[in-house]
Amino acid sequence: MNYDEVVTFLTVANEKNITDASKTLFVSQSTVSQRIKNIENEFNIKLFEREKGIRNINITKQGEEFLILANQYIYIFDRIKSIQVTNHFDHLTIGGIDIVNSHIFYSFYKDLVENKNIRLNIFTHHSNQLFNLMETKKLDMAFTYSRYPSKEIISKPLFSEPMYLVTSKRKEDEEKARSYLEFERSKNIYLKWSPQFDLWFSNHWNIKVNPYINVNTGNLLFKYLEDVDGSWTIAPLSVIKSWGIDKVIIIDLDIKIPNKYCFQLVSKNISSYKRETYQKFQRYLLDYLSNVEGIYLFTKNF
Repeated sequence: MNYDEVVTFLTVANEKNITDASKTLFVSQSTVSQRIKNIENEFNIKLFEREKGIRNINITKQGEEFLILANQYIYIFDRIKSIQVTNHFDHLTIGGIDIVNSHIFYSFYKDLVENKNIRLNIFTHHSNQLFNLMETKKLDMAFTYSRYPSKEIISKPLFSEPMYLVTSKRKEDEEKARSYLEFERSKNIYLKWSPQFDLWFSNHWNIKVNPYINVNTGNLLFKYLEDVDGSWTIAPLSVIKSWGIDKVIIIDLDIKIPNKYCFQLVSKNISSYKRETYQKFQRYLLDYLSNVEGIYLFTKNF
């Protein structure tokens, strides 16, 4: 049994599906199945029940007992690896959603590498993938737009920022207060920023009417906004600024759009040698965010 096989087992146990686990791990379904089979054969145990024609799989009683040991295995393995200090630089592996990594933290990460002697491994994933990577201890910390309830992970709101309805900048547009009812759902470029935003949106626009298109990145939002006549979208200020304030019109609506929240996720079991690096990172992060226009900080430290 090796590290990859144990991580694969934990991922399957979390996803309850071979296909979803393979997507999370970026390996083939056959590789996932073979890794599970290797563990079962080595210890003569049955980890999952697989029923023909049913998509999800169920963990067995032996699998539940193995789950406890697998989490301990990963923790001990990572502690042993942490003993190896390769050089005088501090190292962190950080995950974030695309908006945070590309639009808010890009300059911050660059400054850490160039001026603060911190070496970074940055990964961009959707929130669910980040949660899984945190649970399997593949990341030191993560930044998402959703809170994650977990016994092993601290999840705190880090900051919030305002959201605005924007249209592309055209000569015929006028910058004035307008009713949200003027904006047709069929012309909306939609990105589901969070479950809370999705609920708020459905309370104001008819969800039976399809948007012009659903997208999953801020860059795609702007591309369609530029190209589709009469289109509109709702986005956080940081994303709008990355497009260029002069390229869009921010509409002063007659309803309040809820702020967007960013959560920071950190493991409760931080190794002693890395705790100082975490604390340094946190100081630099809060100092950086305190100078970003439109950002409201919530937390001072973990």
